[in-house]
Amino acid sequence: IRIQGTPALATRVRELLAAAGLPNAEVPERGLDHGAWIPLKALYPEADIPVVQLALQPHAGPDWHRRIGAALPPLPTSPD
Repeated sequence: IRIQGTPALATRVRELLAAAGLPNAEVPERGLDHGAWIPLKALYPEADIPVVQLALQPHAGPDWHRRIGAALPPLPTSPD
């Protein structure tokens, strides 16, 4: 099974983060992390959901990550 990323969704995530004043970068050559891929494989064996992985920034602090969460609610909650 190959779980693929979703470029259009990744672009939308980057737009929302930038609008919230959160600098970000896309690294398309980096695949999904093992810690993300294994649970997704178990939960969605058909690999039929959109996937975008964000890297946590341990030195940025909790407020940075709270701001990420606050920026993303406009995303769709279903793959329509």
